[in-house]
Amino acid sequence: MNSFLKNAWSDVKKRRYLELYITLAVAISIFLASILGLQNSSVIFAIILASLAVLIYGLIDSRHIYERMEEQLDVLVGLVCKQQNSTPNANDFFLSKKPLSNETFRTANTILLLGYSLSRTVREYHDVLGQRLVAGASIRVIILDPENETLLKMAALESTAAPRDYWHNTVSNTKQLLKELSNLPGRKGKIEVGYLPYSPSFGLVMIEPNESHGFIFVDIYHHKSTAPNATFKLRSAVDGSWYEFFKEQYEKLWQSCRIEDFTDE
Repeated sequence: MNSFLKNAWSDVKKRRYLELYITLAVAISIFLASILGLQNSSVIFAIILASLAVLIYGLIDSRHIYERMEEQLDVLVGLVCKQQNSTPNANDFFLSKKPLSNETFRTANTILLLGYSLSRTVREYHDVLGQRLVAGASIRVIILDPENETLLKMAALESTAAPRDYWHNTVSNTKQLLKELSNLPGRKGKIEVGYLPYSPSFGLVMIEPNESHGFIFVDIYHHKSTAPNATFKLRSAVDGSWYEFFKEQYEKLWQSCRIEDFTDE
């Protein structure tokens, strides 16, 4: 009983369920009046009508609240369904920040790279790639063939103010950096380079591609622009067929390459 009275007093102070408490108070009053013999039919009838009016008002007000809640819920459900069925925003799909860091490669046992020259990537992550080779990782790299004159000239035409010699030098520098990695003392891993006879339309960084936790960064290459490449990430566990598509694309490109295994030298 004490608990009920405490809850009732709390509700009254917060102006909750007032119509129910008023009706209850009226019912108790009529009951006590009948026991004490203080009955006046006209007064009691008026009190009952008044209490019923208060109760009905409260029920109607509650019904309006429920209807407004249902309307708001319908709007919310509609927005969720629209979001799920709509085309994703490009700003949400493409990565806004540089995706690579030393942590990208820190524990990788299989690393696959694809690009025009990859000079910046190999130079910037030279140390961590070397650490992975010493630990026994397998690294494959696909770059343009520096001995293919037609290809170098095409790369110059596709780029902004980067002549044939630029591409020859940057690809050759990448080759030299990779060869240095293969000569690291204590190296247990394997490093191979594939020289592609044509320009790729995208770049790839693939980490543990055959594992459930594997992922791929895809760079969509542009032409005659200095803007950053449009980049997105695929995950083995969630991106299914598209993840497999780019994984297969890498292998098909590899089959087109002239292969050089630095670890056999």
